[in-house]
Amino acid sequence: MGCETREERRETGSSAIGECSPSPISRLTSHAQQGFTLIELITVIVLLAIIASIGSSFVVSSTESYQQVQSRAKLVNKSRQAMERMTRQLRGAVPNSMQLFAANTCIKFLPMASGGFYLNPVPDNANGAAASNSIASAPYRVDFGSARYAVIGALINTDIYGGGASATLTSPLAEGTSQGGGGIALSSNQIWTRNSIERRFFLADNPQAFCVVGNALHFLQGNSLGWTPSGTGTLMAQQVTGNFALQAGTESRSTIVDIDLNFTEGGETVNLQQQVTIRNVP
Repeated sequence: MGCETREERRETGSSAIGECSPSPISRLTSHAQQGFTLIELITVIVLLAIIASIGSSFVVSSTESYQQVQSRAKLVNKSRQAMERMTRQLRGAVPNSMQLFAANTCIKFLPMASGGFYLNPVPDNANGAAASNSIASAPYRVDFGSARYAVIGALINTDIYGGGASATLTSPLAEGTSQGGGGIALSSNQIWTRNSIERRFFLADNPQAFCVVGNALHFLQGNSLGWTPSGTGTLMAQQVTGNFALQAGTESRSTIVDIDLNFTEGGETVNLQQQVTIRNVP
């Protein structure tokens, strides 16, 4: 028996006992037509806002972390390049030519241009031989820079910069120059402080220096043995602090240069420490 409508009951006079309740489909359709309440909409909006806030915070945090890692990687790379350059050039310095200046924030050295062995003892304070402006030597070649000075028997830096273990050449020898017949011509007669134990000589270019000036690392070049590093030269890195230390060598021990520098950029700071050994072969 089907369900009667209200109109059909009125016509037939039947009671409402057999009236059917609305079907589930009718209720769903009715509810769908009503839509969401204001409270439901506000709840959804609040939940979406919370989720968006958490998600955006995660994205921002991830981005900042990535940028910090990238900045630190660039800073480490830049500082290592500066350290490698200093290490390479200091290792090629004439033994016992290092000097410290400006409260140990600047290190001066003589870059080696060539080297070899001389054949006969040179005049020195011990043998009393007459001063001479020439040195007989084995063949040699200038491989780095220009050769401007000869150095023999230096045990401390004052031997070189005081003149007792160094002499100026008659004229500079350019890079690539070969002296097949040997021989070194000096600009004046020279009496040396001492002979080299192994009769070894070094040829050097004008002095150079690495200096921390105004919170920046600079490379400077001088024009004479008596040059004192000052001013700024070639900029190597900015926002740098630190200093150098020197452990002087002896006849049986190499010179050691300690480098301790702080490199800063974008709120990140990297401290690099390096020991450079300069072989002492007087």
